[in-house]
Amino acid sequence: EPLPRLVRRRPALAGALVLLACGFAVLALGRVQEVRDGFARQSYGDVYAPAIAALAQLAAPDELVYHNSWMDFAVLYAFRPRGRYVSGLDPIFLYQKDPELFAKNLALSRGRARDAAQIVAHDFGGRWVFVTHQPRDRAFRALLGRSRGVRLLYDDGVAQIWQVLVEPAPLLAPPA
Repeated sequence: EPLPRLVRRRPALAGALVLLACGFAVLALGRVQEVRDGFARQSYGDVYAPAIAALAQLAAPDELVYHNSWMDFAVLYAFRPRGRYVSGLDPIFLYQKDPELFAKNLALSRGRARDAAQIVAHDFGGRWVFVTHQPRDRAFRALLGRSRGVRLLYDDGVAQIWQVLVEPAPLLAPPA
């Protein structure tokens, strides 16, 4: 029924529908603002710039940096393009290529792996770990904190850099 006719025939219902629509609009606008602000904080990596500068001082360009979230790749690569990183693609591609390796990556991300250092070093060839303080990384940070074979070298409250003390497996030849 057209709104003008509904207002004339059933003003209480029309008013309730308008209020409901306004409520949904306010909720949606708030969520859009939250997402936009979150994206703006990360879009150019400004929040991660100090951590990536520290990583550049700690890790040689040919040493592989493990990160459990593919979303971190853009910032890492943008500010340290000569580095080597693990998760440059969406996890579905890892699952398609190697379901077992995907399961290990997922176990690390969820904080459920038995030996983080061994998995990072032997399965991924990682010498360093970059992890953010975002809620999505909470379980992984906790796992690293209780793991042997890794040492926290940098933490600015936004990101952490861990050194893997286990000798990494030579999985991929470094770039020439």
